[in-house]
Amino acid sequence: MDTVLTDERMKEFSDILGEAYAQEKDAIGDTDTPGSMAFEIDKLNKYIDGVIPNLGILSGFEITLHPMSVSQLDIASGIVVYNGTQYSIDSTTVDITKTFQYDYSASNQYGFIIAFNKNDLNSNSVSFKSKLSTSLTGGVSTYIEIDDVDLLSYTPPFFITIDGEEIEIWSINSSDQCLIAPHYNSGKVVNNHNSGAPVFINKPLIPENFLGYQ
Repeated sequence: MDTVLTDERMKEFSDILGEAYAQEKDAIGDTDTPGSMAFEIDKLNKYIDGVIPNLGILSGFEITLHPMSVSQLDIASGIVVYNGTQYSIDSTTVDITKTFQYDYSASNQYGFIIAFNKNDLNSNSVSFKSKLSTSLTGGVSTYIEIDDVDLLSYTPPFFITIDGEEIEIWSINSSDQCLIAPHYNSGKVVNNHNSGAPVFINKPLIPENFLGYQ
């Protein structure tokens, strides 16, 4: 057997050792990396000691099937912790259906995770103001249009407040129309609102459906 350590063999040894070190380091992780061994052990230690974790669900959020729709889930209120701060979350309804852009094989497996969007956690206290582009008729209007469409960067669901009426937005179509959630007054505004009325856009902390396939 050739035992001469050429430059090529030394590089192979270095690559193998480097890969082994990287995999071990990723597996161990640290207390700031969710899913790593160090993070989970630290979370367990805090739980045993009665210390509130920096990240995770503290209580609540029981999930039940929506009584009127097989494509929706009702999520109870609860408390979530992010960076050591506790947020009280109201109960909500989550849609578990999704229309894909392409057709996929029936052999694929589909699933979803109910979770909070990290960007929403980072901007929880942010509220934006615009104006109503078109008038709304109570019990009739099913969508809302605002002047500054650049503010519609939030991923629905979110809330729009007009003259004290807080309206849940379920989706945004290609025309930048904010479609009202079907479980909010059957998908229609309650009151009349005039064009030009102040509009406040707020993205609350709401569990969302992150759906995927493999």
